[in-house]
Amino acid sequence: MLAHCLNKKETIIKDFKVFEKIRLPRTTKIVNTSWTLGKVAQLTNPILTTLRNFALKMTPQSINERQMDFLFDIEF
Repeated sequence: MLAHCLNKKETIIKDFKVFEKIRLPRTTKIVNTSWTLGKVAQLTNPILTTLRNFALKMTPQSINERQMDFLFDIEF
């Protein structure tokens, strides 16, 4: 993405501002999702861990695929 922005032949400052504007919402979503999943993964309450494990088993593969698509689908 950075290389794409730098190829626009604007000033470097403008190119980096465009890069930041494009990337910030995406990276914010990734960080927030990662933080939430990390908290859920570290649950120690036996009832909550049982619920978490059940929910993960019942999650359709299509949801996991959608999350992966979001991570790897980069539009220029």
